[in-house]
Amino acid sequence: MIATVRKRMPLLTLFSAAILSPSLYAADGNINVTGRVVENACVVAAESKNIMVDFGVQAGNSSLGGRGYWETIRLLDCPSGAKQVKIRFEGTAISGNEYIFAPDNQGQPGAAQNVGFTIYNRYPIDTDIKVNGESQPYELENSGSGSVNELDFGVMLRWLNGGGGSQSIPLGEATSTIQFSILYN
Repeated sequence: MIATVRKRMPLLTLFSAAILSPSLYAADGNINVTGRVVENACVVAAESKNIMVDFGVQAGNSSLGGRGYWETIRLLDCPSGAKQVKIRFEGTAISGNEYIFAPDNQGQPGAAQNVGFTIYNRYPIDTDIKVNGESQPYELENSGSGSVNELDFGVMLRWLNGGGGSQSIPLGEATSTIQFSILYN
């Protein structure tokens, strides 16, 4: 009987060690978390949450180069003491130009070719905003409960081959989704 126990002792020791030892884990990836805590934030007015810009029907020639519209984001109930905000516009840039937003339907059948969209500051001067970039600071004129602030910006349809000549644009529709976020200083 002692001989049987001695033969099985190494096997029992390994089995016991395996059961009693903690599990080992290896990291397979990382989670990077970032965020920003603000005291309060302005409320984006309902009519400013989904702004629709319709350029209508445009002639497919070089006159397309400068068709634009002014739009407004209305902020309500900005916290007292809030002085400035910026707008961050996010989307996909045209290859080779960090200031022009690519149409979502680019390269699809029926899509206009060689066009894109720019967003630009209204004040102090009309300057283009980079794709995934920030506007100039907007001074908040009103703050506190019941406050209303209007942030004006421009949206322009651009011909990528613009600048002279009468080269026509491959005709079709151009659509784009550009997201915005309000950044507080």
